[in-house]
Amino acid sequence: PALRPPSEDYGLRLQQVAAEGSEQFPYLDLTTERMLLPERVTQAALEAWPDPQIVQPSLTYLANWIAAGEQKIPYSTVAAIDSVAGLGPLLLPDGEPLLLADDEIVLNDWAAEDLGVVPGAEIELTFFEPETTHGRVRERTETFRLRAIVPLQDERGLPTLVSDPHLTPELKGVTDQQAIDDWDPPFPFDAARVRDRDEQYWDTYRATPKAFISRSRGKRLWKSRFGDTTSLRMPPTEMAAGVSEQVVSEKTKLLSGQLEAKLADSGLIRLRPLREQLLRAAGGTTPFGLLFLGFSTFLIASAVMLLVLLFRLTVDERAGEIGLLRAVGFPRRRVFLLLFLQASLLALVGGLFGVLGGIAYAQLMVTGLRTWWLQAVSTPFLHLHMHFDSLLIGYVSGVAICAVAIAWSLWQQRREPLRWWLASGGEVRPLGTSSRGRFGFSGLTALLALGLIVVAATGPVYLQAGLFFVAGGLYLFSGLLLVSAVLHSRAERWAAVGRLGLVRLALRNVMRNPQRSGITISLVATATFLIMAVSAFRLEKLDTGGVELIAESSVPINYDIGTDAGRFELGFSGPEIEPLLAGTTVASLRVHAGDDASCLNLYRARQPRILGIPNGMPANFSGNGLGKSSWTALEQNLGHDAAENLLVPVMLDENTARYGLGLFGGVGERFQIEATAGQPITLEVVGLLKNSFFQGDLLISETQLLKLFPETAGYQYFLVHTRPGNTEQVAKLLEQKLADFGLDAEPIEERLRALFAVQNTYLSSFQSLGGLGLLLGTLGLVTVQLRNILGRRGELAVLQACGFRRARLAAMVVLENLVLLFSGLGIGFVAALLALVPQFAFGGATIPWSTLCGMLGLVAFVGLIVGLYAVRAALQVPILAALRGE
Repeated sequence: PALRPPSEDYGLRLQQVAAEGSEQFPYLDLTTERMLLPERVTQAALEAWPDPQIVQPSLTYLANWIAAGEQKIPYSTVAAIDSVAGLGPLLLPDGEPLLLADDEIVLNDWAAEDLGVVPGAEIELTFFEPETTHGRVRERTETFRLRAIVPLQDERGLPTLVSDPHLTPELKGVTDQQAIDDWDPPFPFDAARVRDRDEQYWDTYRATPKAFISRSRGKRLWKSRFGDTTSLRMPPTEMAAGVSEQVVSEKTKLLSGQLEAKLADSGLIRLRPLREQLLRAAGGTTPFGLLFLGFSTFLIASAVMLLVLLFRLTVDERAGEIGLLRAVGFPRRRVFLLLFLQASLLALVGGLFGVLGGIAYAQLMVTGLRTWWLQAVSTPFLHLHMHFDSLLIGYVSGVAICAVAIAWSLWQQRREPLRWWLASGGEVRPLGTSSRGRFGFSGLTALLALGLIVVAATGPVYLQAGLFFVAGGLYLFSGLLLVSAVLHSRAERWAAVGRLGLVRLALRNVMRNPQRSGITISLVATATFLIMAVSAFRLEKLDTGGVELIAESSVPINYDIGTDAGRFELGFSGPEIEPLLAGTTVASLRVHAGDDASCLNLYRARQPRILGIPNGMPANFSGNGLGKSSWTALEQNLGHDAAENLLVPVMLDENTARYGLGLFGGVGERFQIEATAGQPITLEVVGLLKNSFFQGDLLISETQLLKLFPETAGYQYFLVHTRPGNTEQVAKLLEQKLADFGLDAEPIEERLRALFAVQNTYLSSFQSLGGLGLLLGTLGLVTVQLRNILGRRGELAVLQACGFRRARLAAMVVLENLVLLFSGLGIGFVAALLALVPQFAFGGATIPWSTLCGMLGLVAFVGLIVGLYAVRAALQVPILAALRGE
């Protein structure tokens, strides 16, 4: 690939410089169009020179005033530089460098004459501090003692080393102007101060410094986070008198190449595997494939249970045929193989329809994400991607699961005697079946779930939801085992006499076929658990932390809106505005641009956006009620990691950590980002926010942000607390006054709803899986009801003949269905509640009771209607016809 050298990225210029009208002191000068050389670039440049001892760094700054008593000179450059033999700029008569103490200053003869001073006089420098506070510039005055006065020209009228305009770096709007009066500087400038004498100096000497101080003093006064050097100068040692310009040019090219190499070695230029990074980013943040597969496990289990149930019903219907085949000499294994092959052929054909149905379901999901679920992905450019391998895997897996379920169902009936197949009509005998093992296994599973709950309650917070969900699943399994054990216990214990005789009879009928009843209960319980557990993870509670508005600007604002001085500078003053802003609190945050790591971004963020939390940030401005100590944790000094990288405390939203960045270690986990110059920085998580409006951003202290990214200027992110009823008016005021900065303000609740909509939308899609499971459960319940009633027509006819009224028999059958239905609902409900303990305790779980009750009520209604219809149809058959099996 074509790469730009680091010198271009940093605007570096390495050039030969000679004073006008003289060839006695040419030198090489390294400057940057950014005014200040970054410290890392300076260090690399010093290492690139053959002899770093003769490299001369300088720092030139602008003084608003140079004063001696009442005499003042406006807008003058001052160079902080230590002289070098042969290079100057300050040399004694014998050629040795003039070294200054930190309290000493040197003026050129023009400035000394203008001020009317002699060596020993007191000189004052007034200048703006190098870094502003909340956008406010502040002036500062320092006092020096005049050490010497140096001439701008020698006896021959030629410029001296002092007359060097190249000591001042180029600044657009200042050094490129023809007159001082034309300046357009990025700082407050009063052209009325400029005199004709000053313009004459500019015409003759341009930006040549009028004063010189020691470099150590200059660094203390004018160093900033951007650096402490405006230029590096080096005398070419081979450039003696008579050396050709070609030799000078070759020397310059050689040093330039060495500088580029050193910058590259220092990590300021690096090759990046773009394709690998793009593919990794395209991998997404949330493993939705695994989530869908995990939630589909319950659906697959429900499908397998329904398959076993339907196959057992088929075998029961063909019990007489199977008994006859065995009676005429067919081996049991051969008969079972025949049944297995018949069912497997159906599974092979059904699998094809399943693949087509799966494609249709996936296309429906993609269509939903492009239309009514668009807020979950924020882009309509989604399409269904199919691959033959995945379709083949799905088909083979589905058929294999069906085959295993069929084989297991046949294996359970391997020991039934021949007379049972000929006479039972498929009714399974509960007598003699041991339930002791099921009771024990159920208790063991419950103890294991209890152990997981203890671990979850005392372990890391980030594991609580997962462990409680697994514990809930174990409780579901334990409850189903317990029901199975009860169903397989001896039915004689439930004698249908005494009080509640009809209820006892209904319970005994439920236990007549324990496997059929158990599978029906399991279907309803599994679907209930999944729907309720997923529903409770929906985010509805909006915790704004006292913040009513969130505002972002396209252009940095150099004044803090949260201060009176900042508001005044930005025009927020006047009798109509001030009462409106009374009681309004604004937190202004600096922003280092980066990737969006929130759930609104489908791609994995490599360098997330960073927000600088200022000192005094309100404790409740986190959106989740964290205490003040959480913000102060960002100010702690963590030192360096094992690789000597700077260790910086960071806070971020829990969802951003887990899904956006793949950080599952919680508080104390470390990860790396890159600073401006490319050097790695290690961040240590010191706090996690819960469902915060800071989702997608990294939060570090403002001090650390300016240290790591010194080019960050102004404020672009604002949190606003207003008085009740003033939110809309304050939002309009901010947008109107700061329209030039591209500021947009929105209610914090809208931002939270947009973030919550993503999770809620995916939960809706997961609920659809639970809905399919519930559909299977309803189908299983209806199937069992119809099969039971049709198989018991003769029994019901006998009861009618013995005097039972039709209404009483219908009530008995309905009770049987209610036992199956509400047993499943109850087990699933209790297991789901256990899985949602952390949500209720820490996450503010909100179960949509109306929707849930509506879905489950619909299932109950369908079950009852189908049961009543089947009972009515069975009881309308004449008694004699029912006894004959017609």
